[in-house]
Amino acid sequence: MSGTEIELEGAPASSGSVIGEAFVYKKKEFDIQSSTIKKGEVLDHINQFKKARIQMESELQEMQNGSHSNEATDIIEAQIEMVNDPVLADQIEKLIKEELYSAEFAIQRAFEDYIRLMKNSDNPLARERSIDISDIRDRLLEYINKESDSPGIETGCIVVAQDLSPREVISLTNYNIEGIIMDRGGVTSHAAIIARSLGIPAIVGTKTATESITSESRIAMNGDTGEIFVHPTQTRIKDFEVTIEENRRRDKKLSEVINKKSETSDGHPFILRANIEFPEELEHLRALKASGIGLLRTESIYMEKEHFEDIAMQKEFYRTIMKETGSDPVIMRLFDAGGDKLFDDNKKEQNPFLGWRGIRLLLDNRKLLREQLEAILTIAGEFPGRIKILVPMVTVLEELTEVKEEIRSVQERLQSEGKDIDREVPVGIMVEVPSVALKIDKFTEMVDFVSIGTNDLTQYVLAVDRGNELIADIYNQRHPAVWELIAKVADSAVRYNKQVTVCGELASDPVSAACMLGMGINDLSMAPGKLAGVKHLLIDRSLDEMKQLAEKVLDCGTTQEVNNLFKSWSER
Repeated sequence: MSGTEIELEGAPASSGSVIGEAFVYKKKEFDIQSSTIKKGEVLDHINQFKKARIQMESELQEMQNGSHSNEATDIIEAQIEMVNDPVLADQIEKLIKEELYSAEFAIQRAFEDYIRLMKNSDNPLARERSIDISDIRDRLLEYINKESDSPGIETGCIVVAQDLSPREVISLTNYNIEGIIMDRGGVTSHAAIIARSLGIPAIVGTKTATESITSESRIAMNGDTGEIFVHPTQTRIKDFEVTIEENRRRDKKLSEVINKKSETSDGHPFILRANIEFPEELEHLRALKASGIGLLRTESIYMEKEHFEDIAMQKEFYRTIMKETGSDPVIMRLFDAGGDKLFDDNKKEQNPFLGWRGIRLLLDNRKLLREQLEAILTIAGEFPGRIKILVPMVTVLEELTEVKEEIRSVQERLQSEGKDIDREVPVGIMVEVPSVALKIDKFTEMVDFVSIGTNDLTQYVLAVDRGNELIADIYNQRHPAVWELIAKVADSAVRYNKQVTVCGELASDPVSAACMLGMGINDLSMAPGKLAGVKHLLIDRSLDEMKQLAEKVLDCGTTQEVNNLFKSWSER
């Protein structure tokens, strides 16, 4: 099928470029009407539900057994637990027994409120997970209606869908699909995580792909940039073929880089760690041989609000991370989110980035802070010498003093209860507020390490909301003022003999990473997918070259000057 070339765009979710035929995947839609049954039919409908649940569990277990991806295995395990959730099962059976609902209608009603709550959540992670819940509901309905799950697709196609559940992604791999394009979902959705773990190029959040693309249309998609071309021209196809070959060579070269020593060409060592949020990311981290976790985001624990008050759940989350990271260190950042995501008190802030978030919120809600500290410090006792605590959004010294006192208090309580603790858990701060960077010596004296968060530091230094499209062109982490503060923090850490790391996006830019090494920062943390590319450049250059680069960047007056300097340096 041919036509005029159409260009679409989405968020790059799994790297790789591919050319192929589209298959527009459409989910079955169930029109379940309110229906009641006779008392004599109750047992039959309960058995229909139980049989459907057993069939779905069997299907998921078969997928799990056949999976070669730890990420996929863990996600499927979570779905199996959901299928077997006794509370959900009791609710469905109660609706059948007491309300005399049919099995189909009882399933529909039991899932309805929960799915609506997640879809309407302010938390994007919750909205993404609603896809998984909806899929479990729909699959149960398919089993009850004895409908086939076969999508009827050709092998080797690019799947285009509004959204996909993890079960659907794994099922579709049986057809050797070449790529995935979704209207909805984000890069942290389970579908995206599984696509990355399986090496399937994926683009998400296109909004209109299913409306703009028809089955059998030829597509060229780039999972690194988020670009999609429908009915690509011959010139476009040739360009993509070149890109595909370059990617093949790049991947081969980067796979070789992973096994090399992390040291500059003149023998100076550096450390590359990973920023993660979900256990499903750990396999990718291991494959890329990251030296531990430089930033563990803990916000996903409260994806559903009841979870952050569940200390046992928090402990299990941290324990899983520690078990899967060998002997490497893990830097755990305390909850860093606005109050609107944590509490239902209708407090709306005009500018939440400058408001009630991070340590400000935690110090106002000591119960929440103490519960998280209890969970982290308990696990630190199980894995002594490996956990570090990172305090976000620190602005004044008094906040740091209060947090350290809370940590001591929780440690003493745990010890009095006979629990093993690690008395030497290092405590550090995020340097993301200009007041901290400007008075860094005072803070460095009080902490064990500092971690520069360039994402927020940039928006606060430049007075630019990084989510505001109207001024997005001003937001640039390479701005000379940002570099000046980074250098100031690095200098303070060296003078006080304290560890300094960078965990913002700037660390994932290879030339910027080289500049940081030149400033004396040899510990960088980034998204796992960026590790190999950064390492490739760092091992190819000497520390002297990087020091010269750092000196020159501090002489720049504009972002364009920095960009020109970096471009010429990388092309040598």
